[in-house]
Amino acid sequence: MSGEIEIETGLTGYLDKDAAVVETSRKEWEPEYNALSRLVDIFRRMSQLVIVKDKNLSLPSQLFLVVLNQSYGVASELLRRRATDAQGLMRRAVEAAGVAHRLWKHPELTQVFNEAYPDINDDNHPKQFRPSNKYRQEFSSSQMFSGDSSALQTLGSFYELFSVGASHAGLGALTGQRWKDSVLALSVRETNRVEIGRAWHSVITAYWEILRVFFAVLKSAIPDGMTAAVEADMKQWFEDYKKTLKGRTPWIPDVRKINL
Repeated sequence: MSGEIEIETGLTGYLDKDAAVVETSRKEWEPEYNALSRLVDIFRRMSQLVIVKDKNLSLPSQLFLVVLNQSYGVASELLRRRATDAQGLMRRAVEAAGVAHRLWKHPELTQVFNEAYPDINDDNHPKQFRPSNKYRQEFSSSQMFSGDSSALQTLGSFYELFSVGASHAGLGALTGQRWKDSVLALSVRETNRVEIGRAWHSVITAYWEILRVFFAVLKSAIPDGMTAAVEADMKQWFEDYKKTLKGRTPWIPDVRKINL
């Protein structure tokens, strides 16, 4: 098609409305915001309980903090109705879970991870930021998200979704653009309620599966007696979230297919 291009606002106008949009989103999507906030609190409490004595859990623990850190940016973008940006940030969180699990299962790959970019310090090297072939082989998506873990399998699907829909410059990058009367218009915030809901619940579900992965990985680093408390928090959150799904999202697949 051909025609004019129209963008709804400039950067200043976008930022001027930011606080109001966040406040409105917190009210309109309060059940989803509360579910994600509670889930992130479990991550935070778990991080305070972990005591790293096994050197093989050092990198997985650091990757756990990567996931926790991403959650703040993800929530921020969701509240601003920047759904695609939120899912783009989720891709790193999902990948961090996959890498952590693979390192846990195969600690001999620690050196491969640490030496992933062999020419990173050579500013004149034409492949300075290119990962090694060994790293790409050992930490490919097929390696990270394989196995009999239902959580990993679900995260593998999310990894593909967030890559295609939010990270790469393919068709997914064109969402938010609409042709109407020969005018190509760009909306800088998502306006479709269904799509906003999909974004909230894909993020929440992905973070739930990430938590399941990291609980398995770091369980041995949590002091005796505290693992049961974390599990209780997880189970209570899960039961409450199922009720939220039932009441709020008839277009989302049944979360009861996900097991503790």
